[in-house]
Amino acid sequence: EGKSTIAELMCRLYEYEGDILIDDKNIEEVDICELRGQIGIVNQKPSIFANSIRFNLIFSNDNTHDQEIWKVLKLVGMDKVIELLPEGLDTQISASNMSLSGGQFQRLAIARAYLKNAAIMIFDESTSAIDGVTEDTIINSWYKLFEENTVIIIAHRLSTIMKCDRVAVLENGKIVACDTHEELLRTSETYKKLFDKQFIYINKEEKSYNERI
Repeated sequence: EGKSTIAELMCRLYEYEGDILIDDKNIEEVDICELRGQIGIVNQKPSIFANSIRFNLIFSNDNTHDQEIWKVLKLVGMDKVIELLPEGLDTQISASNMSLSGGQFQRLAIARAYLKNAAIMIFDESTSAIDGVTEDTIINSWYKLFEENTVIIIAHRLSTIMKCDRVAVLENGKIVACDTHEELLRTSETYKKLFDKQFIYINKEEKSYNERI
């Protein structure tokens, strides 16, 4: 508990006690519009606006950015999906529009974050509705696209965060360990239990699938 709350506190969505520092500067001292302009966040349930796909990606219907948009859509595996739509990027969507799946909405939100390219990128369970193959593609693209950015990944699925420079383990709303994946396996009983549990589950799923085929 508390993982998403930490991300929301960074954006100053709540009143809080204590200090939150970014580069040794208290975020209370930063203009709130400037602060949020430097943070890109992708939630588990992304915001979808009743407008075109293009508008949902760049908050404009200006088609001069289409080349860059298509490049990013390819990275998240959405280019072929949108190419098949009769109106392409001009296709009108909304939260109640069922022409796209939950996973496809999530990929659009990730593409929107890529296009914003903020200094701090927060991915909050942003691949939870995406299949494993697509997730791997997106995770690999994070490391290529955001070499100069600070990336914060919030996830229950440990495969999402294994390559991170630092992993913080939260238990009952408190950070109980923070280190690399390899070091946490050696020193954190909480992390090791989580990893072992997921590893056993993944192996069972793969075994069941192989038996079916």
